[in-house]
Amino acid sequence: MNFLRRSFTIMFACLAGWLSALEAPGYTLLVAPARYSVIQVAQDVLQRVPAVLVAYQGNATTAEPILHAWNGTEWVPITLKDFREVNFLQKMPSRTILIGSDDVLPKTLMEASSWSPRLDRITDMTTGALINDLGRLLDWGEDNWVWFARRYNLTLVDEAAPRRSRSWFDQAGPLPDRPRLGPIPGIRPVKPVASEPAEPPPAPVADAPSTEPAP
Repeated sequence: MNFLRRSFTIMFACLAGWLSALEAPGYTLLVAPARYSVIQVAQDVLQRVPAVLVAYQGNATTAEPILHAWNGTEWVPITLKDFREVNFLQKMPSRTILIGSDDVLPKTLMEASSWSPRLDRITDMTTGALINDLGRLLDWGEDNWVWFARRYNLTLVDEAAPRRSRSWFDQAGPLPDRPRLGPIPGIRPVKPVASEPAEPPPAPVADAPSTEPAP
């Protein structure tokens, strides 16, 4: 028992040490279901922006979902109590993004996230929609949109192109809607052209086993 307690403490120390190395003034906590395609996108986000990832197993009615935090090298098990009391983090995240549809995301996990300064929700877990929503919430620059489009074989659409093609005097609405100097944000991936991204990394967390009886 003492050995298990010591090992658990060491894993927590590794997570805290990795988190303290983040130099950005703020970072995002991603909370995602333990599904291959979702975790793959989430771990790619970790490579591009300051973020920490927690994976959960369960569904909307699960009272005690199984939680694991990714410390950069391995998955560290944490309890719902640890999550609710933020015991597994050394610094408070500036925002939390909960990923999961209404029938997937445990209600207890949503309630346990009330400590977060800002709480956002993504319900569509399909790859294209997930990347679109993450990019919008995290305010990605063009380099990130291009990287994810190439990574997942997505099509990029410049939504600002029609605006730039019209004359200044044809612009409708108040001044903020008119063209301005410098690059205009608006590049967004809109649809996947391949069902699976090329060369996906190994799945870090397996899907929860099905409760359906075998045929």
